[in-house]
Amino acid sequence: MEILLLTPCLLTPVSSTLPTLGEIMATWQRTHNCGELRDTNVGQTVVLNGWVNTYRAYNDQVFVDLRDRYGITQVVFEKDDKT
Repeated sequence: MEILLLTPCLLTPVSSTLPTLGEIMATWQRTHNCGELRDTNVGQTVVLNGWVNTYRAYNDQVFVDLRDRYGITQVVFEKDDKT
């Protein structure tokens, strides 16, 4: 197995012991598109693929606007009270 390090115009093998990029991405197949989630999805585990459009960091929260070609979903990360 090989991991390919993606650079602008170059694919370079890094290691033969790690899973391939394709194997990793196969486990990350999206369950929904950004902008598709509704109240009925509360409590479900979902997988979204996209890029960070914008983010805002506050004391105990980070708001990330995740975008794909279909829309935007806001993801909120909250600080764990245990730390």
